[in-house]
Amino acid sequence: MPPIAFGGAGFASKTFKPSCMPDRSLSPAQLQKLRRWNTPSVANALEQISGADPLTLFNLEETRDFMPELGPMVGVAMTVVISGGDPRPKREQPQNFNLYREYLASRNGPKIVVVQDADRPVCYGSIWGEVGATPMRALGCVGTITDGAIRDLDEMKAAGFKALARRLAVSHAHCWPERSLGYLSRHGEDSKDCHILFES
Repeated sequence: MPPIAFGGAGFASKTFKPSCMPDRSLSPAQLQKLRRWNTPSVANALEQISGADPLTLFNLEETRDFMPELGPMVGVAMTVVISGGDPRPKREQPQNFNLYREYLASRNGPKIVVVQDADRPVCYGSIWGEVGATPMRALGCVGTITDGAIRDLDEMKAAGFKALARRLAVSHAHCWPERSLGYLSRHGEDSKDCHILFES
């Protein structure tokens, strides 16, 4: 399955329609019940229930919880690919931010926005900060996990928007949503199932 695009020239669709909306999704109340368990307990349960290889149930890259005082977060993964070092997406696909927000609004919360930084290992800037986090809370997003950067920690905490990231940045650079994955990539393998994310 190719990545699902937000829109623009050469993309699959000008209207983003997530292909990954399972019929068996958990209700927001069921998701909140998961908050009482820590991440290792959930990983142990996944191993037992799914028979999955334990080496596929964790992140190989360092990710830091910049807001442990906000407690655990749990939600449905909503994916986006951004680039801070390439000014072309913002210029060539000006509609992508609105399509990105429509995509996030298309699913009931709680949601965790999973951001892949296309510039990795370099971090030119962050899509997350005060201006990025505040409207996402209104769309039912509880936080983000990114292999890139975040900024404006105090303002994000004040908005109640939790962030796990690789590092901090001072600039937003040219950060712009390029596309959604529509699924998560784990260790280079595509997974076509929607994922419930859990962090404690």
